[in-house]
Amino acid sequence: MWTKEDEEKFGTSFTGVVYQAGDVRLTLPVIPHGSTGPTTRLRRTIMPWFGVVHEDHERIETAEARTWGEIADAHRDISIGTRKPSGESSQKRSVSPCTFPGVSHLTGLGDLSDALLGRIRWSEWSVVAELDILFGEDKEAAHSWILRWRRRAARQFIEAFVRIISAEKLAYGKRSYFHLLKEGLPIPEVHLQYQKDLGVDLGVGDETDME
Repeated sequence: MWTKEDEEKFGTSFTGVVYQAGDVRLTLPVIPHGSTGPTTRLRRTIMPWFGVVHEDHERIETAEARTWGEIADAHRDISIGTRKPSGESSQKRSVSPCTFPGVSHLTGLGDLSDALLGRIRWSEWSVVAELDILFGEDKEAAHSWILRWRRRAARQFIEAFVRIISAEKLAYGKRSYFHLLKEGLPIPEVHLQYQKDLGVDLGVGDETDME
């Protein structure tokens, strides 16, 4: 929390910015940022940490964070990477040592999106072409590209979420969140214990038919 003492010590004060659901803010790691609290309602925040990929397409900006190949493998396998972008171990605060079974790849968003997840290389011509459109001088072309991406992403997200529901119900059976929700049954409180019995009594899922 940024206090009055901090303001006096560093000679810096912050301007509050209110975000609506779904808003995005881009910043730099050298710019201090944070959030006020405590919250009065549930807030979920996604904080991607972008880094430089060197010309050999293997080394990344922070050497301790391992390599591009390892990060790409983690995205492909939907698994927890061994290191955070800072180089710190990612296992310290991980809730589970295994991949959550109710998960699905979100694909088909475009080559630039695939490059961000390590599915293809940044040097691919198709990625460079999309970057030229997005950051080129033709603002109308960039805006059109963004609108097409958003429509495509909305369709792909819905399809992926349907797969997630089926996968989660198949993995957890009668303990499934979506099964309990559909049947109007009480949903247990969230707990932070290791889920080590994924291969035992998984139950049988059915087709996705959320109503």
